[in-house]
Amino acid sequence: MQTINELQLAKELIRYPSITPIDAGVMKFLEKQLRKLGFKTKILEFKEKNTKPVKNLYARLGTKGPNFCYAGHLDVVPAGNLKDWTVNPFRPSIKKGHLIGRGANDMKSSIAAFVSAVSIFVKNNKEFNGSISLLITGDEEGIAINGTKKVVEYLKKRKEKINFCLVGEPTNPNKLGEMIKIGRRGSMTGRLSIIGIQGHVAYPHRANNPSTALVQILKELK
Repeated sequence: MQTINELQLAKELIRYPSITPIDAGVMKFLEKQLRKLGFKTKILEFKEKNTKPVKNLYARLGTKGPNFCYAGHLDVVPAGNLKDWTVNPFRPSIKKGHLIGRGANDMKSSIAAFVSAVSIFVKNNKEFNGSISLLITGDEEGIAINGTKKVVEYLKKRKEKINFCLVGEPTNPNKLGEMIKIGRRGSMTGRLSIIGIQGHVAYPHRANNPSTALVQILKELK
């Protein structure tokens, strides 16, 4: 089995103008590469009301647990005015050791690197414990409702479990590939109600100022 060159694969992925939610054929291309490595693949298309359909790819090598999943996206943001580019954003080029093209950083190169690493691993390990999977969405840069969330729901219905997940998004603003973060902060929205007791400023001990209680709670939350 031949291994996959990460730079060459990254270039091929960049050539597809997969601007959200347009697939432009990139999912099918990646699916073909993964099948060569022995992955079982499924392209999943989802569509909510008043949205355009989005293609996603789930691929898995192996059937046993634990399931180690790489999560990423192949959609990119619009390139903007092409006159502002020194190169065609969908014709990848190398300049001063850097790969230039739309999606080179976020995040087609990362996907190419993982696939290349898997190809080397598979070549050197005919048998291994567990499974390796990829969950690749085409709806990360958009409204993000027809991508990862729906693929996970699909997997749950099939009673397929992801035990570990590696998200290949760029995380270091200073130097590429130098930082690994454990976990990812989400968001939580809640409503906090404080019931006070009305009183006179001359007799504060008889009152309960809700603002004071709120400050203490916010300090604890911080």
